[in-house]
Amino acid sequence: MDALLNDLRYAVRSLSRSPAFVLTAVLTLALGIAVNTAIFSVVNRLLLQPLPFRDSGRMAYVWLSDPAIGLSVGPTAPVAEAWRTRARSLEGAETYDSREVFLGGSGEAAVVPGTSVGPGFLRFLGVAPAAGRMFTADEAARGEPVALLSYGTWQRRFGGRADVAGATLQLDGKPYTVVGVMPRELEESDLGGRTEVWMPLSLQGPGPRTVSMVARLREGVTPEAAQRELAGIAAQVPDGLMPGHKWDAQLMRPTDFLDDGVHTGLLVLMGAVGLVLLIACANVAHLFLARTAARGREMAIRTSLGAGRGALVRQLLVEGLLIAAAGGTAGLLLARWGVDALVGLRPEALSTLEGVPLNGRVLLFTAGVSALTGLLFGLLPALRGARVDPAVALGGSPAGLGGSRRDARLRGGMVGLEVALSVVLVVGAGLLLRSLARLGAQEPGVRVDGVAAASVTLPPNRYSSPAARYAFAQEVRERAERLPGVTSATLSVLMPAEFGIVLGQAEVEGRAGNPLEGQLLSTDWVGPEYFATVGVPLRQGRGFTDAERASGAKVAVIGESLARRLAPGGSAVGTRFRLAPKDEWSTVVGVVGDVKGPGTHFLAKRMQMYSPLGAPQLSQGQVVVVAHTRGDAGALAAGLRSLVRSADPQVAVREASTLREAMAHGLADQRFQTLLLTTFAALALLLAAVGLFGVLTYTVQQRTREIGIRIALGAGAGRVHALVLRDVGGAAAVGVVVGLVAAAATTRLATSMFFGIEPGDAVSFAAAAVLVSGVAALVASLPARRAARVD
Repeated sequence: MDALLNDLRYAVRSLSRSPAFVLTAVLTLALGIAVNTAIFSVVNRLLLQPLPFRDSGRMAYVWLSDPAIGLSVGPTAPVAEAWRTRARSLEGAETYDSREVFLGGSGEAAVVPGTSVGPGFLRFLGVAPAAGRMFTADEAARGEPVALLSYGTWQRRFGGRADVAGATLQLDGKPYTVVGVMPRELEESDLGGRTEVWMPLSLQGPGPRTVSMVARLREGVTPEAAQRELAGIAAQVPDGLMPGHKWDAQLMRPTDFLDDGVHTGLLVLMGAVGLVLLIACANVAHLFLARTAARGREMAIRTSLGAGRGALVRQLLVEGLLIAAAGGTAGLLLARWGVDALVGLRPEALSTLEGVPLNGRVLLFTAGVSALTGLLFGLLPALRGARVDPAVALGGSPAGLGGSRRDARLRGGMVGLEVALSVVLVVGAGLLLRSLARLGAQEPGVRVDGVAAASVTLPPNRYSSPAARYAFAQEVRERAERLPGVTSATLSVLMPAEFGIVLGQAEVEGRAGNPLEGQLLSTDWVGPEYFATVGVPLRQGRGFTDAERASGAKVAVIGESLARRLAPGGSAVGTRFRLAPKDEWSTVVGVVGDVKGPGTHFLAKRMQMYSPLGAPQLSQGQVVVVAHTRGDAGALAAGLRSLVRSADPQVAVREASTLREAMAHGLADQRFQTLLLTTFAALALLLAAVGLFGVLTYTVQQRTREIGIRIALGAGAGRVHALVLRDVGGAAAVGVVVGLVAAAATTRLATSMFFGIEPGDAVSFAAAAVLVSGVAALVASLPARRAARVD
C-alpha cells in the first residue's frame, strides 16, 4: 500500500507538469465515457430495470391474447378479479385503468393522462406516497371523488407545496379532493410515466369492460406455468368480449411492449457508443505511447537505480487510471447533459424516458467503464515503457527513446483499428439515412398537402349526451368550411391515417369460413366528405351519404386489401358481412385505396374499414375536424385551433397539425435512431481523424533531423510525403478494408431497422469507404506538408 501511495503521489506530480497532455486525454475519454453512460442510462431504464420496485424481476403485465391474429387485450373485470383471487401462481396482483381525463379550472382547458387504481396499489409495489396518503378502501368502494397527484404534477402545478392535501381539482367536470402525492418512482416506470392524476378504480358498469393488470409471480414459479393456470381460470369465466372465442393468458414484461425495431435500435446504439469508446481509448493510447517514448531516459535511470519491471508497469498504470478517473468524472457530468438531450429528442414510443435517472447502477457502470478504459489504453504503453534498455536509452539512440520500428508498427496498427471502427459506424449511419429516405418517399395513400386536422375533447359536464357532442362537432365543421381558402371539411373519430382495431369473427353472407383469419381489422368512423377531403382514392362504388349517416345505416367503405378478402376475383361492392353472429349485416358501398403512411407501413398488412360517423360514435367525447385548403395548411391548423376555442373555450384541443406534420411524426422512431447513430459515427470519425493527425505529427517531430538531412541531400516534397505517410497510410487503407468486412457482418444483425434497403447496400458501403478515406487523406496531408517545409 505504501508503494501504491507513493506511485499515486508521483503520478499526480508527473501529470501536473503536462497540463496539455492531461486536458487532451481527459476530454477525449470524457466524450467516449459520456455517450456510453447516456445510452446505458436509456438501456437500463427501458430494458434492464423498467419497473424500479420490490422484486421487479418477478413482475409482469397479464393479458388475454389471441396468437392467431397477434392481438393482446386487457382482461375483463370479472376475469381480472378471478385471476387476482384464485391464481395460486401469483403472489399478488393489482388492476388499473388508464384513460384521459378532462382537467378544468382556470386557464386553458386540457386533457391529461389519468389512471384509476385500487387502494392497495402502492402497497403491492412496495412504495409510499411522497406526501399525504393513499385513498382508503371505503373511499374506493363508495366512489368518493378523491385523487392523488403525480410527483411531476405536484411540482409543476402546486410548486411542491407540503399542504397540497385538501386542494380541489376539476376532473371531467367534477370537483375532486387531493389527498396525496404519488411517489417519484412511478414516474420512472411504465406504470405511471405519463400519468398526472390518480383516482380510485371502480369495476362497476355495463358491458364487457377491460382493465390492465400487473402481477408478481410467486418465488420459483415460471411465466409458462403461470400462463397455463391463468388460461384455465379465464376459460371458466365468461368475458363477454367475443362469444365463443377462446383466449389464452399472456404474461408480458415491460420490454415486451417495445417493438423489435426499438429493441434492436437500443442494442445497436449501445454497440456504436462502445466503438466510439474504443476509438477514444486508442487515441489516448497514442498519447501515452508518445509520452512514454519521451520519458525513455527517465525510465532508464529508474531501471539503473534498481526499479523492477513490475514497479515501472505499476507506476505507468497508476497514471493511466488517474487519467481514466478524471475522464470518467467529466464524462458523468457530460452524460447528464446527454441524457437531457436524449429525452428532448425521444420519439413517442420512448415517452417513458422522461426523468430517466443516473442511479446507482449507472454510476457503477460508469466507474467500471472508467477503470476498464484505464487498463485498455494504459497497459500497452506501460509494458512498452517498462522494456527500455538503459544502455541504449542513456546513449541517446532514437530507438532507445521510443523511435523503434516496432513502435511505429504499433501506432500504425492502432490507426488501422480506429479507421476500421469508424467505417463500421459510417456504414451503419449511411444505411439508416437511406432507409429513412425510402420510408419517407413511400406513397401514404392520402393527400398530405393542404390538409390540416384538429383533435378535440369535449368536457362531459357540458356535453353530456352524444347528440350534444355531435351538434357541437357539426357546428365546428360548418365553421371550418367557411374559413378562407377551405374547399371542404369533414369529421372523423381518429386523425387521418390512424385506425382503431375491431374484434370479431368475420362472416360473409353466402360464404363459409372467416375471411379475416389471422388478420386484424382496422377501422375509423368518418363523415360523408372524408374521402374527398383527405384524398383517399375511390376505386369502386361510392362514399357515404348524409342520409346513411343520419339513419345509422349499416354500410361500410373498405380498403382494397379487405375487398380482395371479402370478394376474391370480383367486385366487393354490394357484399354483406358481419363481425358477430347476432350483428346486423353491413353492406359494402365502396372500395378505397389502402392507407399506409410513413412509419406505419405495417398498416398495409391490416384490413381497413370505414363506417359512417354519427352521434353514437362520439360517446367518448373525442372528435377530429379535418379540412382541406388551397392555401397554407399550417395557417389552417392554427385557424382550426382558434375556431374551436371561439366556439367553446372549455373544449380542449389535443392536437392541431397539418397532415404532412402528422405523417412526419410517424417517422420519429427512425429519425431518432438515425440521428443518434449518425452523431456517433461523426464523433468516431472525428476522434479517428484526431488520432491519425496526432500520430503523424508525432512522427514528424521524431524524425525532424532525418527529414532535414534528406531534404538537404535533394529529396523532393513527394518523397517526404511518402516517407511520413508510409507507416500509417498502409494501416489506414487496411483499416478501411477491414471496416467494410466487419460492417458487412454486423449490419445483418440489424435488418429490422432498415426499410426498403438491403444490409449490404453497395451505395452505403462505397460512400463510407470514400468518406473515411477522404477524411484520412485530408488529415494526413497537414503533417506531411509541414514535414516537406522542414529547414
